[in-house]
Amino acid sequence: MSPNSPASRPLRIGVDVREWERGKMTGIGRYLLNFLSYAARQRPHFRFFLYGNQRSAFPELAENAQPRVIRERLTFWWDQVSLSRRLRRDGVQIFLSPYPKGPLMAPCPYLSTIHDLLFLKVPEYAQGGKAVYNRFFRASARLYSRRASRVITDSEHSRQDLTELLGLAPDKVCVIPIGLLPRFRPVQDAQACMRYGVSGRFVLYVGNFKPHKNLIRLLKAFRWVREEGLGKCGDSWNLALAGHDPKHRPAVEQMVRQLGLEDSVIWTGLVEDDDLPALYSTADVFVFPSLYEGFGLPALEAMACGTAVIASRTTSLPEVVGEAGLLVDPEDSAELGKSLLKLLTDKELRSQLEERGLKRVQQFSLAATSGRLLELIEQVAEAGFAPRRKGAKPR
Repeated sequence: MSPNSPASRPLRIGVDVREWERGKMTGIGRYLLNFLSYAARQRPHFRFFLYGNQRSAFPELAENAQPRVIRERLTFWWDQVSLSRRLRRDGVQIFLSPYPKGPLMAPCPYLSTIHDLLFLKVPEYAQGGKAVYNRFFRASARLYSRRASRVITDSEHSRQDLTELLGLAPDKVCVIPIGLLPRFRPVQDAQACMRYGVSGRFVLYVGNFKPHKNLIRLLKAFRWVREEGLGKCGDSWNLALAGHDPKHRPAVEQMVRQLGLEDSVIWTGLVEDDDLPALYSTADVFVFPSLYEGFGLPALEAMACGTAVIASRTTSLPEVVGEAGLLVDPEDSAELGKSLLKLLTDKELRSQLEERGLKRVQQFSLAATSGRLLELIEQVAEAGFAPRRKGAKPR
């Protein structure tokens, strides 16, 4: 490391960690925890200021990661006034927000994060009162993004959405994929599977049951596979739906009954994080037919566990799966069914895809992804506030 490089000089970095809510670690919270665990070890001479509120629980990290509690009564006041004051008091040189918003009065550059624009792209999330909220979000996201030094997103597909729907300049949006945790690897743990009612041969889906996850077409494809395909050769697989989504599960359950699949669909309920690798590893095939994804982490996790994957050929999923899985039209249940049948009955093809998947996931290691985010933070901090030309208007 050069003595004149940004990484060699001490840097004070602020991070909004309100996603670390006591008793509830969200996906964004895990994303932050993974990054900070890596960055604090890699840059022991940096100081990381972790800004939470009265509901935050701070995991143990390195000594250079220091918790800061700012009481939150009104979210807007916390975002724009209380946080800015504390950033100034702590001498923070750059701030990372895991949200589309950021402190407009911050005394330093900041990076914002927009994982996807699902609610602007998928029709069922843009109706009624949601349409009013979406208009407000689009206007506010443009304001915050203009102030941000860079906007981080998970995929090239999401970058395209941000440029088209929010009018952001392509060079302002930085694509940094989500990193894969080391625990996702091939494991054998039959007891973990049995805790969720899973045994024998099965096809696996992991995620929520919202309409854009496309489970209705998956169920239709699975029925065809059982009746027209596997039934003729005497084989039998179950379909395990792993997830906890009380709001959207009834609609999926109704379709299961209509299709007569009650005896072949397994509802695992919420799967503990530590048990997920066992389910992925034991499944014969993982299916992820989503209509829209900003990234598609479950497909990546399944490949890391040595399981062959079928995924949609739309939105960001081809960036994740590449040639390591079968890509299908998610709106064509017949194509999905034929691909599933082919993979279940062709052991050689399954083996080839499993091997390709294990190689592909190496591109998504925490060192590769968190390292890119850390480098971006250092670059932006080094550049500071870019001076605006006199008379120039913000984009």
